[in-house]
Amino acid sequence: MSGLDEHSTRVLCPASNYLFVERIGPFMDTAREAWQELHQKLPEVQALTRITGHVALYRVKPEMVYRAAVTVTEIPTSLPSGMRAFTLPEAGYEQFVLTGPYHQLPEACGRVFELIEERSIPLRDDYFVEHYVNDPASTPEAELITHIRVPTL
Repeated sequence: MSGLDEHSTRVLCPASNYLFVERIGPFMDTAREAWQELHQKLPEVQALTRITGHVALYRVKPEMVYRAAVTVTEIPTSLPSGMRAFTLPEAGYEQFVLTGPYHQLPEACGRVFELIEERSIPLRDDYFVEHYVNDPASTPEAELITHIRVPTL
């Protein structure tokens, strides 16, 4: 995997507020649909609160849950239809960095799962996080940066 830095860093992420669209099922079937719906709702979200970033949150067990999400300064009292909100508390993650196009994410995440197993890194029962560091609208694909965060003990 050419754009994945296989050296990871332990990071402590602050508590963050999320608004999201959730889908259950295989990610290859659900992720695109979730992002399409989220992007349609962004004007409504922007009218309610300030968006500070874009992330994907997902779990693999006991079932595959995918959340296309935005981080926000505060959770509004009312949400656009079909959206939910939650605050992820401060927590530690093992962070890997992918530099390159988003279409490399499935392969990169597969490799990250292999590395976690090879290194016997203990996981906690929480969401994995893909933090999209820069804006794909203004960043060349080859320079896109994604932090792949694995919930660790």
